[in-house]
Formats: sequence, C-alpha cells, structure tokens
Amino acid sequence: MINIEEYRARQIRQPTRWSSLFATASARHADRLTTPHGAVELAAKRGAVADCVYRSNSSGLCDIDNRALAVQAANTFLSQADQIASKPENFSANQVEVESLTQMKSRVLDSMQDLVRNGVLIVSDFTQFTPASVRKTLAKSDPEKNACAK
Repeated sequence: MINIEEYRARQIRQPTRWSSLFATASARHADRLTTPHGAVELAAKRGAVADCVYRSNSSGLCDIDNRALAVQAANTFLSQADQIASKPENFSANQVEVESLTQMKSRVLDSMQDLVRNGVLIVSDFTQFTPASVRKTLAKSDPEKNACAK
C-alpha cells in the first residue's frame, strides 16, 4: 500500500500539461543548455516536439490549446534553427547537426503548409513576430477548405 506523501510526490513529478512538461525538462537540463552547444541540443529537442505535433493527427489541432502549442513549438524551433544555421560556429554546431536541424525544419514547414492549406491552421493563429520561414510558408499557402468547421 502507498502512503499519501509518496502518492503526492509522484503526482508532482508527473506534469499534466505540455507547458509544465517543457518547464520541467528545461529546468532539469538548464546547466547543460547554457553552453553554446547546449542551444543546439535544445533546438533539436524543440524540433522533435514541433515535428511530432505537426505530423500527428490534425484533428487534434482543431482544439485551440493544441493549436497554440503547435504554433509556439514551431515558432520557437524555427527561430532557433535559423539562428544556428546562419552562424553554426557561434553554437559549436557541426555539419551533421546543422543538416539534421535543416531537415527537421523542412518537415515542419511542409507539414505546416499542408495544415494551412487544409484549414486546420490559419494565418491569424500566428503572431506578427513569426520567423521569416513561417511567413514565407504562410504566404504561399492558400486554404482550400476548413477542416475544423463543424
């Protein structure tokens, strides 16, 4: 049988919201991520989240909270990937890491374009402070239908 203190400790360690999960992961690895190469590791992790969110079942993105997560994940990752790709020497990034981030960036942007075209995401979901790559993708994506219409 489990005692109440042990149960509460387990509940605290298991975040229930995505934002809590990001905060927990960031705090756990904060010392490693403050190095220049740590930014590359963090970008790769954020890229994996964005890639997963954008390639998952698109009907889940009709929920406003999930859509906000998708937009934030992509904006953060794409901004970091652009910075690292523009000056890899500032982040101690090797060619393989830069290529990996570039491939992930391409997948996220392609998925984003499909979601905008299908009406799952709309231009107004994105703020005016989006990375240039997102603005280009949004500009060339004309919605063909509204997948979230009920």
